[in-house]
Amino acid sequence: MSHPVQAHVGPNLILDSRLALFHERESWMAVADLHFGYEISQRAAGRFLPFWGNASD
Repeated sequence: MSHPVQAHVGPNLILDSRLALFHERESWMAVADLHFGYEISQRAAGRFLPFWGNASD
């Protein structure tokens, strides 16, 4: 697995390629729109989607 890519996007704010925003000074993290289990629920409904992202989630 490759190392995550990070970019400073504001004062003390880091955007991480693992789908998270970190505030270094205040020690908080925000994540959004992860879709945990989406492909499994779609497969159960008969829609065959590829499994993606579960290892990184």
